[in-house]
Amino acid sequence: MLYRLWYYVRETVVSLWRNLSLTLAAILTVAISLSLVGASLLIREGAERATAQFQEGVEFIVFMVPNASAEQDAAIRNVWTPVRLSRGTPTSTRWRPTKSSSASSPTSRS
Repeated sequence: MLYRLWYYVRETVVSLWRNLSLTLAAILTVAISLSLVGASLLIREGAERATAQFQEGVEFIVFMVPNASAEQDAAIRNVWTPVRLSRGTPTSTRWRPTKSSSASSPTSRS
């Protein structure tokens, strides 16, 4: 029984040594394919985390000039809804876009 095991090990080593270039090519192919799979999983996880972070953590601070007209104030309030009062100054408010607003809105600026 031990002789058979030794025979199989010896023949495997001899066969691998005889076809060294084919063996290295197979090992290299497996290593590259596993690296690509791992990289794609890491990229997917990073994209999911970035998406979750942006969905939960994006805030805008809108600074209005003190002499803004009522029409301008109403236009901003139609596009942005308040989230909470800022602790910086008592008159500042944090706002977030409403679901009906879009980037092509006439009140939005680039």
